[in-house]
Parts: sequence; structure tokens; C-alpha cells
Amino acid sequence: MAGLGVDAAVVAAAPAALKARAGWLAYAAAGARLAHGPRATFDISLDGTPLTCAARSVVVGNAGLLPGGFVLMPDARLDDGHLDVGILAPSSLLDWGRVAYQVLTGGHRDGRQLLSYRARHVEIRADRELPRQVDGEVIRPGRALTVTVRPAALRVRVPG
Repeated sequence: MAGLGVDAAVVAAAPAALKARAGWLAYAAAGARLAHGPRATFDISLDGTPLTCAARSVVVGNAGLLPGGFVLMPDARLDDGHLDVGILAPSSLLDWGRVAYQVLTGGHRDGRQLLSYRARHVEIRADRELPRQVDGEVIRPGRALTVTVRPAALRVRVPG
């Protein structure tokens, strides 16, 4: 997974010592502190199809699992040749509660607060510099993130 926005801010804000002791609860605590930040305007290209939205974060991945075993993108598959795109767009504390309920219960994802898309090439541009993360590692803040999948590029061999 890679993300631009509050998801990356949460990764950056969760202290390593707390992650080692409390696991996913460290991310939950950081998320609770950062949930009320301003929304950004994102211009997103999904295989060339434009989409503009106001959101807290845009996450792209071919796996949808969060720390603690919670599923953000339930349709994401490592081997399907597609990227799943999750747009977190809650605008209130109640909306965050709805998102948390969806993630914790594996519920429906195409509500107003959590939108799902699929593409092979995703370009994200934000209206301002935001925190960014790739595979749980914080990278330099920026306004853009581009993710492309190369289907069947990795050959896996196992003993017979």
C-alpha cells in the first residue's frame, strides 16, 4: 500500500516503541489524534480517467490489509494485476465512526466516506503538500504520488 494524506500522517505519528508494545492500537491512537485535520482536494487519474474529490487520504495497493488484520480494501488481491484505490473522505466524527465500523466489520466500502476504485495506473495530485507513505514507511511529504502495477512481473518459485 502507498498513501497520500492522513494515512501517512498516522504512520509517521505512531511511535515505534508503542507499535512494538501495542501493535495496531498505536495506529488507532495516532489516528484519533489526527482525524480532524483539514481535507485536501485530490485530482486522481485512474487509467487516464480523471476524478476530483475532497478527502482526508488516498490509498493505493494490491493488498488491502491494515495492521491488526483489518481490511481497508476487501477486493484487493496480490495477483489480479490491478491496484485498488481507497479514498477516505469522512467530514465529521460520525463519518469517521462509519469508516471505522466498515473497516472493523468488513462492511460495504462504497459509501460517501470510503470510496473504492480499481486501476492499473494511478496518479494522485493534492492541492497542497501532504504526508506520504509507501508500504508503511514514511517518505518525504509531497503533492503527488504515482503507482503502477506490472501484472505477472514477479515470478515466484517454490520447491516441488
